[in-house]
This record gives sequence, structure tokens and C-alpha cells, in this order.
Amino acid sequence: MEKATASGAHVLWRAKVSMKLKVDKVLPDGSWLATWKSATRGQKDERGVSVRVIEYRLKGGNGETFRLITSLLDHETAPARELAALYPQCWEIELAIKEGKHVLRSGQITLRSKMPELVRQKFWGVLLAHYIVRKMMARAALDGDVAPDVLSYQSSVEIIRSSQTGPVLAFFPPQQRVSQQEALLKEIGRQKVSSSRGKSKERSIKAKPRQKFAPRPLGSKVRVKSVLNEVEVLS
Repeated sequence: MEKATASGAHVLWRAKVSMKLKVDKVLPDGSWLATWKSATRGQKDERGVSVRVIEYRLKGGNGETFRLITSLLDHETAPARELAALYPQCWEIELAIKEGKHVLRSGQITLRSKMPELVRQKFWGVLLAHYIVRKMMARAALDGDVAPDVLSYQSSVEIIRSSQTGPVLAFFPPQQRVSQQEALLKEIGRQKVSSSRGKSKERSIKAKPRQKFAPRPLGSKVRVKSVLNEVEVLS
């Protein structure tokens, strides 16, 4: 944590409710300050570091208590309810990885390049392609006044690919090219799916694991919540 904060970043992560933390000061928003002492390889940090603890439940949930620990100590700059609603957004990165690996590359994990510099070049190419698609989806969502996460990434990729197979003359003169882009954005804006935010999904094993390590227990859930009024901060 100290390495992260030394770089100018802040940390927000989920911790076990059973973790023993002594309350140093209770803040007006229901969060509280504590001294966290990490343990690495059996060696306990006697000095510790000051952290802020946020405990909350989801309205309409099963009563489970969630605990977050953060280096953001000022409750006015970062209110507890906002941080509790922001934390589940970390699952968005999993969706981005899936889009690059399974949609853009059709599930092909291995890169064809055999030299390190060419592998990096190929990887950056995938990232740029993902960025371009997402940028066009953001523009389409802005024009349609909808949230970007309700648009289909796979359908957007198919629409963009199909637009590249037409005659080159369709994009000339420049005025016609602009109209073609507008039509493309409108078509992307029509491809809507149900948002994954606010839903829970059971973890399951799709294929028999080859490793000898124990798999994650079936039935454990990943909850994605991003609405402030769904959070009930405990004091």
C-alpha cells in the first residue's frame, strides 16, 4: 500500500470483515479510521499505516456485510457511499479483457509473432482496435443519450467490419464520408443489450481444470452494483 501511495495513487480494496482492526476515529459518513498492520511471510508490520474503513450492505440483498479499506482518509473528498458504489466498477476490466480476447481475436489466445518486439506490437494493435471500437460506441451512446454499457460490443465490431468491406468510392467526397460515419454511429446505437450492472452471477467452472489446485467454490457470487441508493453504509 505504501508503494502505491508513494506513486501518487490511492488504494481501494475489499477486506475480510473478520480482519481485526481497531477503531481510531469514527467519521460523520459512517466510515472510520484505523491502523492497518500488514503481515508478510509471518512478519508483522509493527508500525502500521493509517487507513479508512467502510462497511456497508446492499439494500434488498442477503444481509451480507462488505468491508472496504482505502487510503482516501478525507470523508468529504471521498464520501463512503460514493466509494462503496465505485468499488464494483473494477469488474468492468474483466469485460474489457473478454472483448479483446474473445471478440476481437475470436478466442485466439496465442499471438502468432515469435519475437518479443513483434508480440508487443501485436498486443498494442489489439489494444488500439479495442479503443477505436469503444470510442465509436461512446460517441453513439452520447448521440443517443444512453449509457455506453447498454450497447453491444460484439455487434459494434461486426458493424464496423462490414463497413470496411464496401467500395472505397463510398467514402468520397469528404461530405459523403461524414454522412457514412453518422449512419454507422446510428446503427451502433441501435445495438442494445441488457446492462450487467446491478446483477449477480454465480461463478461456475466451464471446463475441467488441469491444475491440481482447488477451484473456487461453486455458488460464490460476484455482485456488480453502481447505484448510490443501493448502498447502506453501516455506522
